[in-house]
Amino acid sequence: MAVRVHYNLQRCRASTPTPGEACWVTRDARRVTGYHRQLTVRDVQFVVQPGGLKRVRQRQQRAVIAYIKGDVGRCPARGRWQRVKFNPFTDQAFQADGRSVTRARCVRFRGRVVEALV
Repeated sequence: MAVRVHYNLQRCRASTPTPGEACWVTRDARRVTGYHRQLTVRDVQFVVQPGGLKRVRQRQQRAVIAYIKGDVGRCPARGRWQRVKFNPFTDQAFQADGRSVTRARCVRFRGRVVEALV
């Protein structure tokens, strides 16, 4: 099942981390389908909306402008997992080991950490 996954900006504020909080939101094309603490997605595409990125930088206010699109399911654990990040104020795209990424074989969400098998 193809889903979009993004960080929940309302429930999981960076300044007040709470152990065990469900920080990841899954959506289909129109609505929220769940909240997760841990999730694994395969055949992944990293998406950043350019218009939203411009708006966030102008207003200096966070919004959901980036998401990870893929199929929920298991992935092989073999390979080198790289930590993935995206900061709308400094990055143009998702970053893994200091370089931009647009696709990955698998992504796992564990708490607030995102790791990709590129």
